[in-house]
Amino acid sequence: AAKMTVPELVPFIFQAGFSTAASVTQISGRGVGMDIVRRRIEEISGTIEVDTEPGKRTCFRIRLPLTVVSQNSLIFDIDGVTFAFPLQSISEILQVPAKDLMDTGFGKFLRLRDIILPIFRIHHFFQNTPFRSKSATVPLTSTSVVVVHAGKQRLGLVVDRILGEEEVLIKNPGELVGEIPGIAGVSVLSSGSVALILDVEAMVERSALEMKEPYAGPRIATNR
Repeated sequence: AAKMTVPELVPFIFQAGFSTAASVTQISGRGVGMDIVRRRIEEISGTIEVDTEPGKRTCFRIRLPLTVVSQNSLIFDIDGVTFAFPLQSISEILQVPAKDLMDTGFGKFLRLRDIILPIFRIHHFFQNTPFRSKSATVPLTSTSVVVVHAGKQRLGLVVDRILGEEEVLIKNPGELVGEIPGIAGVSVLSSGSVALILDVEAMVERSALEMKEPYAGPRIATNR
């Protein structure tokens, strides 16, 4: 070891069981940790590098793919397909009786306190894709509505079942699947099932454009 250079020595800290401690006890100094750190980073195609000057400084550089993002999400089900919303885009979740929905002929709306909130089924955004809802033509009864927002605009999205919250790793679906408007990525949940991550900003933007005439102005819900 005395003949090895610092760059040759540094990789040893990532070996399982390797320790720099002078003594080992029942609770510390047994060299558990850095090997797990490297393994977790490599599992998502990342790298970790160590740049060190003995007695002066140590810099750890962790590089992760731009296509990998971790975020807390609300997981829900529609016709057996699992979707997810980023929690930061959710304003509230409502249980709405069908009688409270206003049908204008253009679409359905809900009077929510001091605003008129447009209500959409998810299928509306995926009419020409494999994710089109089988229940698109089934009349709405009492239903769960997730109110999402992007900027000052909001809309309500109908869901079948809310499955809970989970921190998920979002990955780009890749060239084999291609880009689907309204889908921001995919994730494998702790249950092993695959969830489609919805692009809330794209959905809100599209709904606002569709409502511009004749439902522009105060009829488009805004945060207050």
